[in-house]
Amino acid sequence: MSSDHVSEKFNLELYQDYIRKVQISRSKVGYWIVFILVPLGSLRDMVNTPDQVQEMGILRLITTAIAILLYRFFFAPSQHKIAHHSSFAIAIWVLLLNETGIITSGSFSNQLFFGHIIVLLACGLLSCWSAKTMALMSLLAPLVYVVPGLIVFDTIEYDIMYQQAYLMAFVGALGTAGCHLETKLRQNEFQSRHLLALRTKQLEQMSSELQENVHKLQENDEAKTRFFANITHELKTPLTMILLPLDGILSNSPGLKGPTREKLSILRRQARQLLALVNDILTLAQLDHQSLASSQRPVDVNNFTRSLLSGYQPLADEREIELTLTGAPSEVVITIDPQHLQTILNNLLINAFKFSEKGEQINVHVHAKSESCLITVRDTGVGITKKDLPHIFDRFVQAESPQTRRGGGFGIGLSVTKELIELYNGNIEVESSRREGTKFTLTFPRSAG
Repeated sequence: MSSDHVSEKFNLELYQDYIRKVQISRSKVGYWIVFILVPLGSLRDMVNTPDQVQEMGILRLITTAIAILLYRFFFAPSQHKIAHHSSFAIAIWVLLLNETGIITSGSFSNQLFFGHIIVLLACGLLSCWSAKTMALMSLLAPLVYVVPGLIVFDTIEYDIMYQQAYLMAFVGALGTAGCHLETKLRQNEFQSRHLLALRTKQLEQMSSELQENVHKLQENDEAKTRFFANITHELKTPLTMILLPLDGILSNSPGLKGPTREKLSILRRQARQLLALVNDILTLAQLDHQSLASSQRPVDVNNFTRSLLSGYQPLADEREIELTLTGAPSEVVITIDPQHLQTILNNLLINAFKFSEKGEQINVHVHAKSESCLITVRDTGVGITKKDLPHIFDRFVQAESPQTRRGGGFGIGLSVTKELIELYNGNIEVESSRREGTKFTLTFPRSAG
């Protein structure tokens, strides 16, 4: 049964082909039963009809010989189209030879009628016939038993004949019912296998299509990552070349007029934000390909954070936002690449400034535990809604608010932050509610000693 031809409907042609194969297999078993039991019946003849052993022996040899010829004929490669009829042929042949034995005995009052019953039982149990075929055999067996006797015998024991004919008809009826039940069961089995083949084929096709789609998505993702990496790499150099002279002008030109200095400061701030975005995209690409360079060393979080916040003080003063550092006064050391720690804190501070208004507060708190270091970045800004909170670390996803529309961004910073923290076996948690501010809590393992 090929899965290439399956459909939801019951396929009668395939079912008939399946049944023919079963019938051929069963017929071969039946022939071997004839080859074994018919010759062995001579032992019974010695007990039941000792005066007819020779005649019955000849009949049994003829029966076996013809059965061998029928076997060779029906199961020859050239006869495969009719091989499934072989069981009916051997059943008729055995009935006729058994009836010849009955006629030879001269009356119905002998045990040879059991041969007809054995044939009916074998057909009912082994043949895998349809109910109609078995019913035909159930009709033929009593007729073959009764009609020749009525014609040939001088004296007819009608009571014995009726009893034995009735027994044959009863066994035949049971065999017909059995064949009907087996046909229904086999049809259900075939349909189940049929549908299983269909579902298997469909699942294989779906699996193949899914694998193909996954492969295409992986290729597209790799192409996208390479594209962003190449573009951001090309952008990084000109941005650096813009920032260097800007820093020089603002640092070494005390005579700049106020409006000019303010515009140059805004230009430098925007260029730095763009450079930070470029660096985040490069970091994402390197994380995806597990090629992120890392120069880990012990870093004192207190000193590092204090130095970093000093660079944000001018922005805090300009925006009239209170920026503070609190926490452990002593040294708190973790092992990390300083550049990565700077990226993590920059992204959180940039977000805090983006969502804070004039007069609000941003606090960075460092807390030392026995085996870990906690860094908390808290602001009193607009906060994040419960709807957006589960998705803030997803790539290219931003909370929808006037601040995000005003401040811009691509939803990359927090994703980079989370992945960098996890790179150092750390953890980040966030608490926030609308109009009550946001608190990010970072946990890093402390360095030994």
